[in-house]
Amino acid sequence: MESGEEAAVLKEPTNPADESEELVELPPGLGDHQIGEAAEVFAGLPDRLSVEEYNYDHFRRGHLIADIRRTMERRGVAPGQYTWDFTLPQASGGWLRLDNLRGTPVLLHFGSYTCPASIGTVEPLKKLYARWGARVAFVDVLVRQAHPGPGAPAYQSDDQKLEDARRYQQEEGIPWPVLADDLAGTVHQVYGMLPNATYLIDVDGRIAFYNMWTHAPTLTAALEQLFRQDCRGVVGDGYDRVIHLWPALTVGWRGIERGLPDSYRDLQRAVPGSGSLLRLGYRMRPLLAPMTLRTTTTPMPVRAGLIAGVAVASLLAVGRSRMQSGAKDDRRDDS
Repeated sequence: MESGEEAAVLKEPTNPADESEELVELPPGLGDHQIGEAAEVFAGLPDRLSVEEYNYDHFRRGHLIADIRRTMERRGVAPGQYTWDFTLPQASGGWLRLDNLRGTPVLLHFGSYTCPASIGTVEPLKKLYARWGARVAFVDVLVRQAHPGPGAPAYQSDDQKLEDARRYQQEEGIPWPVLADDLAGTVHQVYGMLPNATYLIDVDGRIAFYNMWTHAPTLTAALEQLFRQDCRGVVGDGYDRVIHLWPALTVGWRGIERGLPDSYRDLQRAVPGSGSLLRLGYRMRPLLAPMTLRTTTTPMPVRAGLIAGVAVASLLAVGRSRMQSGAKDDRRDDS
């Protein structure tokens, strides 16, 4: 189960120029398109999730705890290593192989159709794309439903997932390629299984920077440094493990809205008050967006004000959630 995962021991990725690609025998449930190093590594993961575990029907607190643990353990492909190659179907048609992008820096983002953090980073990433899109290849990989519900149920097939990749690209107006991972989440699991991670990949196909919770201002600084390094090598210490949630607070409600009512109810149970806070933040987005959907760092006085305001709103949201829960209990007692 996710809450009891052990750290995976992965072999060192290789340079595709050094050895030929081989077909490997894959675990049950994998799509035929998963050929290459990512599939080979996935087959050897000692703690890989089954298709059923990966595509859960209801979000629980244990899923959040597992994401925090993965962040602390720096799960995924480490900075300085070659990427694990994969080929996935594009929402717009055709296929995309990661290794075919060698020679160009790549921004590889993992996102979910129902994840508030993923939805919150789309607009800032569009701003990065407007600046860097001519020099950097942007690629999105759609992963499992973070907050499934009737309107966006847990995936049962590769075709269903590809259709959501199309919806995700169209509804969010994403101008770069959106790929659909397979039902087992092969690529997602190999690359760390976080719901909203971004990798910067240098021109040689090595990880230059791992933004574990996508944050446009951090990526702006990392991209600027990468180009100062002639697009080669690790940027800084290679990691940003801060859990950035301001963009999710501003527009992330759209992700929860797609899976109503279960998505909201499950989130409220897992993290009391969080669903109400997302809905409140979405209503306040005209005020919040100029400060939270930036591609440069928000000034410290502004951040302090935001933190204070959200702290008050959080207390109110938790109090409201408890009052509603108590009222339901009273109605049950009366009946």
